[in-house]
Amino acid sequence: MHMVDAHLHLDVSRKEASEYDPRLLLKSGLIHRAWLLSINATVEGLATDAQTLALCRRYPDYFVPFGFLDYTRGPDRIEELFAQGFVGLKAIWPRFRYDDERYFPLY
Repeated sequence: MHMVDAHLHLDVSRKEASEYDPRLLLKSGLIHRAWLLSINATVEGLATDAQTLALCRRYPDYFVPFGFLDYTRGPDRIEELFAQGFVGLKAIWPRFRYDDERYFPLY
């Protein structure tokens, strides 16, 4: 059985992003892939988009880069994230309900 960790953030408050090595998790045999979610350092101590992408590129068989759906920005921001290399989005912190029609252009 293969397991994917579907919610992982890169905490850079204790060590540099480049110092993380997922091989320790891989050796455990429990987790085979992880979606590394960037919220672009909007929370203190968490990695930037650039740091997240760099680690995902270093270990492409393990980390899958997910970006942050910023509800305050338009659909162009989503295209920018995909152009940078993010393959999915985390939807969090909407001002209105997730199903509010004002968000439909983002979806």
